[in-house]
Amino acid sequence: MDIMTQIINKRGFDFSIVDFDVFNLKNIFEKIIFTLFMGGFLSLKFADIKNQDPILTPLIDELKNALNK
Repeated sequence: MDIMTQIINKRGFDFSIVDFDVFNLKNIFEKIIFTLFMGGFLSLKFADIKNQDPILTPLIDELKNALNK
């Protein structure tokens, strides 16, 4: 039993079915943070293009919708 499972079991939760891997959890958080950062960065870029070029606006909206699914 690893440390994460011991901590969770002390708090009264039973996650014996789930195999907690601290390293895997770290990777998941890194992916979430990276995705949020890139999402914010792309939103700013899209906003700039939208203000400058009204022809591209529908294409940008479609791309945003596809990325948010």
